[in-house]
Amino acid sequence: MSVSRTNLRPPSRKAVRQDKDLRVVVMSDAVAERNGVGTYYSDLVEYLRERLGSVQFFYPDEDSRMRYKRISVPMPGDDTQRLFVPRIPEVWRKVDEARPHVIVSATPGPFGLLGRSLSWRFRASLLVGFHTHIGALTDMYFGGRFRKRFAKRSLESTNKVLFRTCEAVLVNGTEMARTAKELGARRVELVGTPVSPQFAGTPVSPAAEKVTRILYAGRLAPEKNVPAVLEAAERLPGMQFFLAGDGPLRTRIVRRGRKLGNLNFLGWLNRGKLLSVLDEVDMLVLPSHMESFGTVALEAMVRGKLVLVSASSGILGWPDLAKALFRIEPGEDLAHAISRVAGQDAEERKTKAWLARQAGMALNRSTIDHWVELVRESAVVADAR
Repeated sequence: MSVSRTNLRPPSRKAVRQDKDLRVVVMSDAVAERNGVGTYYSDLVEYLRERLGSVQFFYPDEDSRMRYKRISVPMPGDDTQRLFVPRIPEVWRKVDEARPHVIVSATPGPFGLLGRSLSWRFRASLLVGFHTHIGALTDMYFGGRFRKRFAKRSLESTNKVLFRTCEAVLVNGTEMARTAKELGARRVELVGTPVSPQFAGTPVSPAAEKVTRILYAGRLAPEKNVPAVLEAAERLPGMQFFLAGDGPLRTRIVRRGRKLGNLNFLGWLNRGKLLSVLDEVDMLVLPSHMESFGTVALEAMVRGKLVLVSASSGILGWPDLAKALFRIEPGEDLAHAISRVAGQDAEERKTKAWLARQAGMALNRSTIDHWVELVRESAVVADAR
């Protein structure tokens, strides 16, 4: 979905560049690989470094020695995630050395806002990522009407500031595109989601004859509807369930899960371990109440797995992916949906898994091409200044 390009300026003669001449800086408040946004940009940077001249990535590493963060505070309602304030002089110096044509502000936090200032200072084009349902998250994590209203308006104001000066707002779902337009974005680009080269490049095993091992991987948070997985495990004792992740509901989930002999809690997994676990299970489930996209669902598709998602998952907004996904029907509980999929003919399930991998790999390729095109086009604008 490309809405408007009226803000782009005519290219200058010196704007004709080879991709290997292009320099990009990515600014993100999300710790790499700790959530969907962190994973998105971590994977994206890996691909862009193969295609472009220079890609610098600034984000708050969890390592306390990381020099690009100064202080941090816990996120309201979720002490497993923190908001980090960058070391501005250090980041500024590094970006000055990089001299980027394009800066990507991936998030509306301190790192993302610093990216906006840096784009102005170094006359770089600004691309802004918009990946979070503001209203739904503030309703879940902020108690009290005043706090919810204040948090929502603060986030909306921050995004408006970013949207006013950027070349394009980049979203990976149609609902996010509508919200971005409502917040004043002049141009919105619907971009796909990349998948780690590790997931895309490792050989895939054939789908299993039976469905007996079920995985949930993601945050243990209210919007993810994790209790539905526990209920499914209780009702389907003949199947093994695996929970991978961390979040504010961890203590409650672990305590309840101890009563179930077929539930295995794995905690947070790095990408290599997640890949290994995905390859050992038969199905990934994502029963979320709210899901902007669902990166782990795409990762499971690329691994040739059966993927069952809720109707609210943004990944269903991509028609080619939706054809290869199973959906939890309205009014249907997760346990019934799992049983329904498991009861299908084995060959039909294998075909679906094969289609899932093909669709996921195709989206991955087109996503990287689209990002390179956006960087190339935005660099033309920067050169014209």
